[in-house]
Amino acid sequence: MAPETTAQANETLETHQPRRRRPGSNLLLGAALIVSATAGSLWVTDAGARVAAAGTSAARSIALPAPAATPAIILPVLALPTGPANTLLSGDGTLDTTVTTYADCSGATELTHDTAAIDTCVNGRIYFVGHNAGVFTPLLDLGTGSVITWYDSGGAAHRLRIVAVRDNWLRDNGVPPLANGNVVAQFQTCETAYPDGSHDRILDAVPA
Repeated sequence: MAPETTAQANETLETHQPRRRRPGSNLLLGAALIVSATAGSLWVTDAGARVAAAGTSAARSIALPAPAATPAIILPVLALPTGPANTLLSGDGTLDTTVTTYADCSGATELTHDTAAIDTCVNGRIYFVGHNAGVFTPLLDLGTGSVITWYDSGGAAHRLRIVAVRDNWLRDNGVPPLANGNVVAQFQTCETAYPDGSHDRILDAVPA
């Protein structure tokens, strides 16, 4: 599927936002998940407040909301050289973007076209969002088995392997469920045929 022209993207993607919880959803947006990276692993654990990303070598954190009963998620920190902080890189080199955070749980704030983002309002996983046409267009060519490395705020590497791809996920259906219990991250972008954001492509990933 060919991406839109720049002019089309600027016109049609103005209203694209990260998906928001629809009325009546059973999702619990409870206490925050705090992602803290240590020398051995990145832990996503329950906590009662959001913590902004820290840049120390001893502890780094990214706030992710989650219900209080959500079990801890462990993302291994690989024995790789420190990489570019806050960056997503695919194994084939097509995806190469910086990552910021999106924290407007009302969905009223426009998602930036310049970078991808972690939607901190989605619980139980690390939820990456980005525009197509834009920084997440390469996701259209990634599939099951593809590897994406996320370099966190301190530059530690976290390899994520795609295990499921869902096309034409309806935004009105709310946040997509995890493909299986091992999924720790999801990637969301607009389907090319629906630049209004009504249909999304969802990729589920496990630690690689």
